Amino acid sequence: DPQGGCTVIGHAGTRLGAEGAAFVNGTAAHGEDFDDTYEGGPVHAGAVIVPALLAAAERHALDGAALLRGIAVGCELMCRLCRVAPTKLHKAGFHPTAILGVFGATAGVGAALRLAPAELVHAFGIAGSLAGGIIEYLAEGTWTKRMHAGWAAQCGYRAVRLARGGFLGPRTVFEGEHGVFRAFART
Repeated sequence: DPQGGCTVIGHAGTRLGAEGAAFVNGTAAHGEDFDDTYEGGPVHAGAVIVPALLAAAERHALDGAALLRGIAVGCELMCRLCRVAPTKLHKAGFHPTAILGVFGATAGVGAALRLAPAELVHAFGIAGSLAGGIIEYLAEGTWTKRMHAGWAAQCGYRAVRLARGGFLGPRTVFEGEHGVFRAFART
């Protein structure tokens, strides 16, 4: 809704803030489910990472090298997180794209904006509280599945912005007693 300087693909003349553009573009990218798939999760990294990075690139006037660095880092981290607990998120009733996508988008945007290590740690901690998405859409084939990629893209960008602003997140978001894998994958 808020006007901004970021492109909404397929909607000529519509420009939103970075969060809104990441959400709409990510949702659209996953809309027909023909996007990339890493079967280890399974996750759809491109549908999350590319919209988050395109929005960040427009919002922060990033060059092509920063954009590509962010896409590479985000996709790599998202797929590597799948390897920690292969298919366990899905079996626990969560959409891995929604859960792990937030961390991939956080890593990608953080790399593109060259966050300091402490900021990135806090951004991941914040991302853990923004991650979500159940697979109950399977019962009726509802639209929420498509929204998960956009939500993850938007939340990854938001986690980075909050951390850059000094907001603190738990440093043990991955390995902690109540960390992401224990919460979503029951490992």
